[in-house]
Amino acid sequence: MLFKRRRSGTREIAPDEIFLDSTNLPEYDEGQFEGRVERPVAVRSIFTVGLVFALVAGVYGYRAFSLQIAHGDTYQTISRENTLDHALLFATRGLIYDRTGEELAWNEAQIATSTENGVEKQTFALRKYIPLPGLSHLIGFLQYPKADKKGAWWREDYSGVSGVELSYDADLRGENGSSMTEADALGHVQRENIVSPPIKGKDLTLSIDAEVQSKLFSLLSAHARNMGFKGGAAVIMDVRTGEILALTSFPEYDHQAFTDGDNAAVRSASASAGSPLLNRAVAGAYTPGSIVKPIFAAAALAEGIIDPGKQILSTGAISLPNPYDPAHPSIFRDWTVHGWVDMRTALA
Repeated sequence: MLFKRRRSGTREIAPDEIFLDSTNLPEYDEGQFEGRVERPVAVRSIFTVGLVFALVAGVYGYRAFSLQIAHGDTYQTISRENTLDHALLFATRGLIYDRTGEELAWNEAQIATSTENGVEKQTFALRKYIPLPGLSHLIGFLQYPKADKKGAWWREDYSGVSGVELSYDADLRGENGSSMTEADALGHVQRENIVSPPIKGKDLTLSIDAEVQSKLFSLLSAHARNMGFKGGAAVIMDVRTGEILALTSFPEYDHQAFTDGDNAAVRSASASAGSPLLNRAVAGAYTPGSIVKPIFAAAALAEGIIDPGKQILSTGAISLPNPYDPAHPSIFRDWTVHGWVDMRTALA
């Protein structure tokens, strides 16, 4: 009861009930708010500040709800797919020269506009060949990188298909690089950095003389047409070094059209009775023929088996006994009956 009585007799002292002694005023530091009577903050001020904070929190809350919940899936897709774009930087394919320094194959840059975000990007360069006849089989052709309808590259390198483009493809192709483009939610490019620069392919110098080969092809094709031959091949070699100076095949195909993807040219060459896709100089299947005669003749003379004047009867075929089945010997037929011939006549 005493405790309750004491509490009911106390009250809070209001600020206006505090009196200051004017004699002590000079001792107070007014800059530190000493000697000043504090007044409580008005309720209206507190309400106003609280209302402002509530409005700001409401605006941010609504924006966060709109971005993360109402349109969360849409902005998540934009953020995942459009914020960072990795692009290929295609390596420049190596050039091909002949022995005189003449360019046989080179690259021409191509600029294309991407349908994604309307950003211009450098694509792969186009391959071009010297327009001289007789070089198609030697140089060959290639296939370009390919992308699907969405722009994703499923073949990222040049691919040599035939000729030198195929044989030295690993040296000519180089190594692709990549870049990374950063864009905002509206697709505006903010920055573009090269992650790894492309490495150019190695240049290649052949032992071939392009002018000599083109002239040789002209002579070969004219002779084949005059004689009614289906095709032919011609090779010029430096017998001192073994270098090939010219190597051509008739008929030939348009390797520039094959590289450019001309479907009409591809179908025409594939259906031609002359087999223009066959490189007869290196891929034709031929029997040795009379070119082996001097080798055997020199061996027979060196061993003393026969002399140049010895005559042998040619009946149009030679029969070799079969040790496993004597009743069925191996018979090799000549193109005609020559009668009695010596070594000089046989070679002629």
